[in-house]
Amino acid sequence: MDVTVNGTTGTNGANGSSPGQSGGAGTVGGGAVASNATSTDLTNTAHANGGDGGSGGNGADGLTNDMGQYVGPGGNGGTAAAAGGAIATAATTASSTGQTSAAAYAVAGNGGSSGAPGAGSPNGVGQNGVVGANASASATDQNAGGAAVSSASASGGNGGDG
Repeated sequence: MDVTVNGTTGTNGANGSSPGQSGGAGTVGGGAVASNATSTDLTNTAHANGGDGGSGGNGADGLTNDMGQYVGPGGNGGTAAAAGGAIATAATTASSTGQTSAAAYAVAGNGGSSGAPGAGSPNGVGQNGVVGANASASATDQNAGGAAVSSASASGGNGGDG
């Protein structure tokens, strides 16, 4: 039996739409918990995929005069959002003279990137990106009658750009 759970991806913040307006914040990615620890099938897997964090929107450029020179401040870049973590657990409880297996795979989401600041007088301010989320995986094969195989893989998410 196979169990897969996917976390939702965060949405990106809106870009600044009027001169000097800051970008909106991204929303948090959803976490994922996949558990396949009670199935009596001979092969059991669990896949958990955390959602990526949303990126911040870009700041709008500031007001300009008739000569194209900035006379107003640029908007700040929007704040990035955190990613969702991932936890996967798999176990095989069946007893068989043949081979059984349990495998767990967890992949955390990536952190969002900040929005770009707008140009202006002064320029807008950029924000920091957000670190990626954590992942954990656990697999246990309890087959006492035959060959038992278990494997677990966990990958943390990448950080977003600042």
